[in-house]
Amino acid sequence: MNAQKPWYSHPEKPKKKRRRQYDQHSQRQRRLAREVSAKLVFNTILTVITSASLVKLVPYYLVQQDKLQEVKAEIQDTQNRVNQLNQEFSYYF
Repeated sequence: MNAQKPWYSHPEKPKKKRRRQYDQHSQRQRRLAREVSAKLVFNTILTVITSASLVKLVPYYLVQQDKLQEVKAEIQDTQNRVNQLNQEFSYYF
């Protein structure tokens, strides 16, 4: 009856709070991991789409550059002819 209470006791409630805090922290980490994973997947998909688009566009770009060079060469030839005709016109009049 006269049992003494131990001077040192382990409170149970702080352990539960720690576990809750750990669970909340763990949930936050899982949520963050899911978010990062989703971003990585999305960015990977965007990279694949962009790469595929570039693979299709580069040949088209090269063809357009060739056509542009041809047009520039024809413009130069035409400009030379116009200059020559202007000189002939000035000579005759």
